[in-house]
Amino acid sequence: MAQFDLICLANSRKHGGRCVAGLRTDGAGWIRPVGRLPDGTLWPTDYSLNDYTEVGPLDVFRVGVLTPRPAAHQPENWVIDGTTWTLLARPMGDALVPVLKNAVSLGPELLRGFSDRVSYASLQHQNATASLALLAPDELYLYQQLSYRGKPQARGRFSLGTGGQAALYDLAITDPHWENVVIQQPNPRTLRQADDKFLVTISLGEPFGLECYRLIAAIIVLPPSLAAVF
Repeated sequence: MAQFDLICLANSRKHGGRCVAGLRTDGAGWIRPVGRLPDGTLWPTDYSLNDYTEVGPLDVFRVGVLTPRPAAHQPENWVIDGTTWTLLARPMGDALVPVLKNAVSLGPELLRGFSDRVSYASLQHQNATASLALLAPDELYLYQQLSYRGKPQARGRFSLGTGGQAALYDLAITDPHWENVVIQQPNPRTLRQADDKFLVTISLGEPFGLECYRLIAAIIVLPPSLAAVF
């Protein structure tokens, strides 16, 4: 058994429950706490904190884990031990800003590719070395379209890299707050770093058919106290 202190950078929708992920406060990288069932889905009793609130982006919290459970598509997974998670700070202090800065990926490649998905067979042949990424794109275009099931789906479009090396990504949003914002306010909108500094967490999702999709697991607008030093 072990404990990790994490900066929460995602609490996203997954199979009716949630997927939580964060960066270790010691700078040692990503951890995704997962439930004991095979798909790792977390439920409210799992991701509720000792103050009876739900863990959210930029919270610093302590989680107890039993053992690592890396998967072909998600090497960062650790099985939780069932103890209550402890809130350490809300939001994180500016002393942890370097942890975020050092984790930002510049692209242009994103989690082993340039599209919205990765073949699960390819991940089984050569396991992913990472399934989580933190981005700070100049702009993020938010819009909705109908999914293949005919339901509104929130999506985000952004580019990574510079000049002729830039790659354009268009991914589904599983951040519950922003998913609701985009669907409830159907007019497209654009977030710009020039207006408000923000971060985007990307996660490689569970296998869906023959693919694992890249997802926008969190959109995090930094509060003024952190934006000023980021």
